[in-house]
Order: sequence, then C-alpha cells, then structure tokens
Amino acid sequence: MKQGCVLAPVIFNIYLAAVTLRSHSVINPADGITYCHRPDGNFLNLRRCSRRHLTRTEHITLLQYDDDAALPSHSAAGLQRLITASADSVVKCGLVVNPQKTKVLHQLSSCTYSSPISHFHVGEEDIGSVEQFMYLGTILSSWSLLDDDIDNRIRLALSAFGRLQSRVFLNRDLSTSTKVDVYKAVFISTLLFGSEA
Repeated sequence: MKQGCVLAPVIFNIYLAAVTLRSHSVINPADGITYCHRPDGNFLNLRRCSRRHLTRTEHITLLQYDDDAALPSHSAAGLQRLITASADSVVKCGLVVNPQKTKVLHQLSSCTYSSPISHFHVGEEDIGSVEQFMYLGTILSSWSLLDDDIDNRIRLALSAFGRLQSRVFLNRDLSTSTKVDVYKAVFISTLLFGSEA
C-alpha cells in the first residue's frame, strides 16, 4: 500500500490485533498485574468490591498504543517472561523489537526505598533501565511522583500560549468568543494530553 492510503491504519490495526492475540496465547496472565473490579460500572466503590461474588478479576499483561507497548509486571522474573513471550510473538509475525528503544522502568512501592536492579534482555541483547521516560505524553518515574510531569505540562502550556499571543490574543480580527474557544482548546490539549498545540 502507498503511504497515506486510508486503508493503511485499518490494515495495520488488524495485523497488530493478530500479533497481540498470538502473544496473549503464550503469555501467562499471572506474570502481569492483577486487579479486581465490579462489571456493573461501580469501579470506584471499594466497599462493594469486598463482595467476591459480585467482582471480576482481570490480568493486565500488555498496554498498547499503536506500535508502542508497555508490559507491566509485579516481579522481575514475570517481566522477563512477558518480554520473551511478546518478543517471540512479534518476531514470528515479521516485526522487529528494537532493544535500543526498549527500556525498563522499575517503580518502587511507597514502603520500599531501594531494590536490586535486575537485568533484562530481548534475545541476546540487554535492555537498559531508566529512572524516568515519557510514554504517551506522560513522564513516568521510578519514584512514582508527578512533579516532573506537571512541570513539563506547565512548560508546554506556557510555550503554546506564548506562540498564540500574537496570532490569536492580540489579533483584532477575531471575536472574544473565538479567542476563548482557542484558549480552552490549547489549555485542555496541553494539560490533559501533554502535547503542544
């Protein structure tokens, strides 16, 4: 298919769904993260989650957006098994895992201050560990704080508003309601999605 064809994203999504289903068939769900929820929509009602017969237990082993994937796990051994199973499935489907772009982020719990760093690998190549990285516009850190992410979003908002000042806010040809609408759109896209408008 030619680049820019409208069918390309649809076919890519179908192909990626097949790759994901193949990897799920070889992944052990216990290696991921387990969470319990109520299927009736009362997700945040913790009192109701204590009734086991009304809850459902799910396992998260893959968080995927386009060709970016995050593999969550509570243990180093479980994460290595997830990496190996996912990489094998991807390679069998004709894709390539780039170990230089693959990183491991170890998040500490609130009662843990230090932990031995485990070494992970894809095939024969080692995967580097990082203390923070940006995933889908959000800065994730090993200490599980939001300070860096909030600072980054404020910096992006200031930059976006600085660029809009001469083009929108000081433009006498635009009505006040249009300026307010532009302000709202930039504010929401910057703070919620972490991207510059």
